[in-house]
Amino acid sequence: MDFSNYFKLIEPWAYRWVPDLATSRLAIAGSISVGLLLLYLFYCIFFAPLSKIPGSLLSKITPARSYLHILQGISAQSAREDYFAYGDIYTIGPNTVSISNPSDCRRVLGSPEFSKHPIYRGLSVIEDVMISTLSEGDARARHKRLGHMFTHSNLSKLDDVINRGIDALFKKWDGALDQACDKQAVEINYLWHFMMTGFDIVSVHVVGQSFAMLEKDQFRVMDWASGYLSFVTVKFVLGHAAKPFLKLFRPSMVRHKDDLYAFTNQQIQERRMHLQSEKLAEMPRDALQSLLQAENDGTKFSMTPTKVSAEVAALLLAGTVSTSQTMCYALHYMLLNPTTYRKAVAEVRSAFPHSHTITYLECKEHLPYVEACIYESMRVHAIAGAALPRVAPTGGVFIQGRFIPQGTVIAVNIAGAHHHKGTWETPRAFVPERFIADPEAKKNVFAFSFGARSCPGRNLAIRELLVLLSNMLKSYDFEIPKDSLFRPDVLDEHGHVQSMPSVQAVMIGPKYPARDCRVIIRKAVQI
Repeated sequence: MDFSNYFKLIEPWAYRWVPDLATSRLAIAGSISVGLLLLYLFYCIFFAPLSKIPGSLLSKITPARSYLHILQGISAQSAREDYFAYGDIYTIGPNTVSISNPSDCRRVLGSPEFSKHPIYRGLSVIEDVMISTLSEGDARARHKRLGHMFTHSNLSKLDDVINRGIDALFKKWDGALDQACDKQAVEINYLWHFMMTGFDIVSVHVVGQSFAMLEKDQFRVMDWASGYLSFVTVKFVLGHAAKPFLKLFRPSMVRHKDDLYAFTNQQIQERRMHLQSEKLAEMPRDALQSLLQAENDGTKFSMTPTKVSAEVAALLLAGTVSTSQTMCYALHYMLLNPTTYRKAVAEVRSAFPHSHTITYLECKEHLPYVEACIYESMRVHAIAGAALPRVAPTGGVFIQGRFIPQGTVIAVNIAGAHHHKGTWETPRAFVPERFIADPEAKKNVFAFSFGARSCPGRNLAIRELLVLLSNMLKSYDFEIPKDSLFRPDVLDEHGHVQSMPSVQAVMIGPKYPARDCRVIIRKAVQI
């Protein structure tokens, strides 16, 4: 049978109604993709292991919101408000939960079962450092090498160093007062001065010498901090693409980071030369020397030159930024709460004469309220960050009655724990008295993390904060400038005093320090 005439008849209709083969395949692939996407969304929202845990709908599907907040520098603020919205445990990604109950936080941070998440590798700029290494053995080895440097007995030998830092700061302020028109009052930027003072103190502990950054107005300390921390923040999200990204869009950040390492390597090289020349009367007793002695020591976790450089840079920056910014917020919150400020000043000045330099032991014995102010500022505004991610152990774990499968990321919400409604009365308010009424409340402050992997420099930080703040309150009067945007009568949406905006680049600091970290100082009236 001849069908040629039949095909000629239907050929025009075939070309009109039958799609091209390539178009057909594309349509089928698109349909399958849409179907798989809908299936994935349906699974994540209704059937995934974490689907029944509270959290935003977006967090059930993707962690994009968390990464966006990291890049925006608002992780801590969003973590705090998410706690108030969702409670002790909630999802922040398809495989990530955030926990805020202090007892849960201690359990997770205090047990080696909950290993550090690989995201910590983002903190390693040129090589792993103590805080970023995922190896428990490596972390223990580094803590052992440096731990003795931060004991109270060893830190007591640094009291003279802290006192010299105080003397340099007060000399700077007295010089500024002498140059003022009326020689009675002058405006200074306290964050910048705290940063340079902090670097001068911690550098003695790390590399054995002070560099007089405050005396010389070396603002590159702020540049180093900004460059290093911005680089690490972007690396958290972009990984190894961080450097080319910043070189293209923020080249100054890369230059500042590289300048820090150049400075660090110079100090290391000079130490090596001194050791080789044998001109040292005695072996230095600082962190750098402990690290150098661990080079090629035959152990599994021996140091290398690159590791030494990375660790020294991290110690210098972490010790400077954490202490100076905590001091910054302590003074900021005290001035926003005049009753608190007056009470702290009265405690100091009633206990010590104007000419006396207050020591750490005297602070601990006679100034509980000043110490309470420091802990309350760390509670309200922890510098360390929003979340400390760990991984659920083999077999999974129950938290707040919810089963968390093994391999799930558990983000310890520092901001949430510090505002936990079952732990802190009026958690949004600045109330140092809570630590006077219950000294054990300090255990619920995780500003230095908790457990074996907590910050080894916490004793030095507390020592420096207490001594510096106490002597400042003894010797000077502080006042918020009249043109400041943040004053005791400016309230936030919750009815509490509005604090200056902050930004998080690993650590949390003022967003606009040049504008918001100004204060008027006067010499205290001697009684």
